[in-house]
Amino acid sequence: MALINFNIHNNIGLLIANRPEVRNTLNEQAMNEFAAAVEQAQDAPNLLALIITGAGKAFISGGDIGELHSLTVESDRRRWLWRTRPER
Repeated sequence: MALINFNIHNNIGLLIANRPEVRNTLNEQAMNEFAAAVEQAQDAPNLLALIITGAGKAFISGGDIGELHSLTVESDRRRWLWRTRPER
């Protein structure tokens, strides 16, 4: 099942985080799918706008802390934290 849905209709892109059971937290798979969807949007020649939303009651509530706790190697934790921090 896709954790991020992306489609274009009438030159408008719609990207939906699809993990409502965990308030659309981003685990590694979701982050990869999100990045791929954004790349698709960037490559779409006639895209006029991109709407980013979340399924259910939440937009995106952040990184999946449960996934972070499941990582056992410190380097994996650092890589995960690095990927989920906002760009500055």
